[in-house]
Amino acid sequence: YLPAPLSVTMAASGSDAYPLASDIALIGVPGEGGQLSGYHLLIGGDLSPSPALAQALAWLPRTQLAETMEALIKLWRDHGERTNHQPATLKQLI
Repeated sequence: YLPAPLSVTMAASGSDAYPLASDIALIGVPGEGGQLSGYHLLIGGDLSPSPALAQALAWLPRTQLAETMEALIKLWRDHGERTNHQPATLKQLI
């Protein structure tokens, strides 16, 4: 089980969505012909009493999305804070 909730946001490039407050944010990047080419991956956003905006980590081709998300969720599951949920955010782990 996960040590605490993990917020994940997906948004279209240039949308009004505000994904930077999420633990994991994925912002779609359009390619040729308007097709989705991949995602900007940002991590570490938080709206706690010590807020932070998610920081850019990588650009992912859409073919790598599932394996990257699985790895991030396993990292959170295996190493996230379990004793105190107040600081239990991905920004604290990374």
